[in-house]
Amino acid sequence: MWCPGIRWKFLGDWESIDNFAEIGFPIAEAFPNGEVIITKHTNTGGRVSFETVAEQLVYEIGNPKEYITPDCVADFTSIKLEEVGKDRVKVFNVKGKPETEFYKVSCSYSDGYSSSGSLTYSWPQALTKAKAADKILRKRLENLGLQFDEIRTEYIGYNATHETLAPELDEDKINEIVFHFSVRSKDWKSVNRFGQEIAPLILTGPPSVTGFAGGRPKPKEVVAYWPALIPKKISRTESSNSGVAITCPEFISGPLVALKNKIERTLIDTENISSINWDEKLLRLYIVE
Repeated sequence: MWCPGIRWKFLGDWESIDNFAEIGFPIAEAFPNGEVIITKHTNTGGRVSFETVAEQLVYEIGNPKEYITPDCVADFTSIKLEEVGKDRVKVFNVKGKPETEFYKVSCSYSDGYSSSGSLTYSWPQALTKAKAADKILRKRLENLGLQFDEIRTEYIGYNATHETLAPELDEDKINEIVFHFSVRSKDWKSVNRFGQEIAPLILTGPPSVTGFAGGRPKPKEVVAYWPALIPKKISRTESSNSGVAITCPEFISGPLVALKNKIERTLIDTENISSINWDEKLLRLYIVE
């Protein structure tokens, strides 16, 4: 309930929305018949309208006819909306199907290291200078024999958002370009060595450069996301003071073996799972309520 309705990522007439500085969280007034009124406190900023609620209904979803929740599979194409007052929208006629046969487990695991650095190149030929810096840096990293799983270059002010869809610009009208360079690798030494190559570009690269501050880029651990499905029929749910424990016997089955192998690389630490224990044929997840 933290994002629907008030203004979050609203692409409509967002400039007309009042008091962004004191945006309130949405309130859902739920009724036994399944209808819901989306509203907010009257002394807060933002807007609850047909447009803002409708936009949030299609935000970050896959198949709108099968929106999977813990309690059911909702059909978002059946939903009807009606403005019933200022900052009050009724949501009704929601259809759906019974819940799925699986529990979703959102796992995270250590997947190497990443680092990023930035330099700003000014007019004239700001974009040309930034592209030259990219070629120089990539060649220097290659000459050092460093190993990376991924190298990414962004030219902020030109294509960092739309990438290949960005239109060509008249370079004479570009005031400045931020050259943003990132690497990712399982090898900590390669990522750390990359950080030593940003500062040299200032004096041994294209001219008219600024924006280097905060010290040498440092490696950061990459925490990767790996969702998995566990059949409810092979699990048993128990409540305790520490949360809800889901015990899964018959651990030796394809997807669960893959899950075990992923997790064994590092102990899970997410907002959903507090700890994991297993033996040859048992997986136990303690899910914090």
